[in-house]
Amino acid sequence: MLSLCLSADGSHARVPYAVVTDPVDPAWLETSSRDALRRATGFLRSRLADRLALKRLPTLTFTFVGVQEPATASNSDAGGEPWHG
Repeated sequence: MLSLCLSADGSHARVPYAVVTDPVDPAWLETSSRDALRRATGFLRSRLADRLALKRLPTLTFTFVGVQEPATASNSDAGGEPWHG
């Protein structure tokens, strides 16, 4: 199971993530998913601000940990079914 890593002072959060897909090109998946999460960081921080009672929100950094094949995704410890949009 992946978990969030929060700095001691709470100013920085490192979020590990994996991509659920058929492995086509791992380098491309890492780059495109990292870019998408970077673009969504403001939205994600605003959602956190709505949910958490913190004076300051941490800066988010996303760390790519790999590709997970769809057949094994529903059996993982991540919980729930993968989202298909």
